Amino acid sequence: MNLWPFLALVFVLTSCARVVAPPAPPVAPSPPSSAAPAPHFEKTFGSLQALPNGGLSVQYKKISLLIDPVAGAPDVDYVLLSGADARRWGSAVQADLRKNVKILCAPADAASVSQNGFAQVKALDAGSRILLKKEDGFLFVSATAGQSYFLEFDNGKNIFVGGDIPSADSVRNFLYSLRDDGRSIEIGFFKIGPATDNTTLAQIIGLLQPKNAVLLREPNAKTPNLDALREQLKDEFFEDPIAVAGNETMPF
Repeated sequence: MNLWPFLALVFVLTSCARVVAPPAPPVAPSPPSSAAPAPHFEKTFGSLQALPNGGLSVQYKKISLLIDPVAGAPDVDYVLLSGADARRWGSAVQADLRKNVKILCAPADAASVSQNGFAQVKALDAGSRILLKKEDGFLFVSATAGQSYFLEFDNGKNIFVGGDIPSADSVRNFLYSLRDDGRSIEIGFFKIGPATDNTTLAQIIGLLQPKNAVLLREPNAKTPNLDALREQLKDEFFEDPIAVAGNETMPF
């Protein structure tokens, strides 16, 4: 018996009965998030904490370092004074500090800072670099425009602490030296005071391109409009995280 006509009929019927499902509608892309990314800090051997006056506390391994402290601490190892005219060197700071604490400042301020018995004051010119060490930890500190500081730690992390930077051009040579050496800024701290100009601030941040930018509020400074600043930073090709420092501890 020839089965081919029967099998052909079955094939035709099953083919006609097969229903092809319509293609699934395209998935609409999720709308972009309006929330800006928050700075991300990876813990290694240190921690950073903003001080109420726009200063910074740095703890790294066994090293305790204060930058522009609002008050002294008897166990601090190093004090760095940013900016000019030593206006951040008040009596409240001096009262609790050991007389043999090591202090770095602008050359023009060394004489006034040395008063009241502080014997280990080091004037650091822009472009100068010094090694700070305690037990198994060390870092290099370089001074740049506006008595700003660049701190290089032995864990490979680098932070920048801005002083009284007059313009982006004033830190351009510093930036070139970083690029020549293949170095970058993990966290950039920038002071904002009552007279801070957002355009200049955006130009400085955009030029230095830190991986994370943190704003340190000085006394009487207004709360910055981060949304407006971010728009200006886009013009400087900077879209990395930026935030205003609070009381939280930042690991690094």
